[in-house]
Amino acid sequence: MYRNFKPLLMVILIIVSISFAFASEFEESKLVDIGGRQLYIHCTGPKDATTPTVILEGGLGCSHALWTAVQRELGKSVTVCSYDRAGYGKSDHGPKPRTSTQIATELHTLLHKAGIKGPYILAGQSSGGIHIRVFNALYPSEVAGLILVESSHEDVVERMNNSISTWDWLKEKTRIFFSNNFKTLSHPIWRRENQSVPKPEAFTDEEWALVQLGSRSKYEHFVTMLDELNSFESSCLELKQMDRNLENKPLTVITREKFDPGEEKFMKVWTVCQKELLNLSSNSKQMIATKSGHMIPFEQPEIIVEAVQNMLKQLKKGN
Repeated sequence: MYRNFKPLLMVILIIVSISFAFASEFEESKLVDIGGRQLYIHCTGPKDATTPTVILEGGLGCSHALWTAVQRELGKSVTVCSYDRAGYGKSDHGPKPRTSTQIATELHTLLHKAGIKGPYILAGQSSGGIHIRVFNALYPSEVAGLILVESSHEDVVERMNNSISTWDWLKEKTRIFFSNNFKTLSHPIWRRENQSVPKPEAFTDEEWALVQLGSRSKYEHFVTMLDELNSFESSCLELKQMDRNLENKPLTVITREKFDPGEEKFMKVWTVCQKELLNLSSNSKQMIATKSGHMIPFEQPEIIVEAVQNMLKQLKKGN
């Protein structure tokens, strides 16, 4: 009699296992109250308490839409969350100054209020790299590894200060960057309605339409960008006063290969700074995005996906 029930039992177990696997996958987008203000967070992927959650932090002027292609791919195998910093996208405006300490503290509160438990793999692009390093310094036990994507270096402004003032240099670099890239980021100040913006290969038409929609109607986006720019030097100073040593914590530095004409001086300083970031950990590696400029999440998202997947494998093996 037992033999007759054995095949049926196996079928039931398979159905239950499949149902559990599907139930463990989720996609959730919501506004979370972090104390009188709300921040928007978007999480996807299978829920797995044994695997670190990937947290994506954008650079100056970037909402969670920056990570659309990266999150789509990573969400197939791991829990991954992107979010809008205060003042960007769907999130409420935040208190000043908009330093990395303020931003990292808000992110930490958001994750805990949203029930997104660590440990985390933090990926930060451009100035977002400063933010996640401050997060690690404040909450080291909650961070399993860091991925710095074309990350700013705390000394880059100072090193470019030989010929022009720090503030003038930073303003000029920002003006050039946003003049060249903000059509992609879809801010109304730089966007021209009669010009079509080429869709990156990694984005579907629907995804790119959402990216272009961006923050066209949100004035706070531009205000926040300027607030963060005004606080950038303070953020770098904050980081210098913290413990920056990652010891043997996994670290991947992803660096662009392409620079715009006229950026020769900046390229030399930036390249040296990227190499120096490797010294933060005894367990570091560098990956070169050969097809990309500064906006790697748009231009070459697959290299970020590869970096995260490699780090997850490394952590699973025990470094």
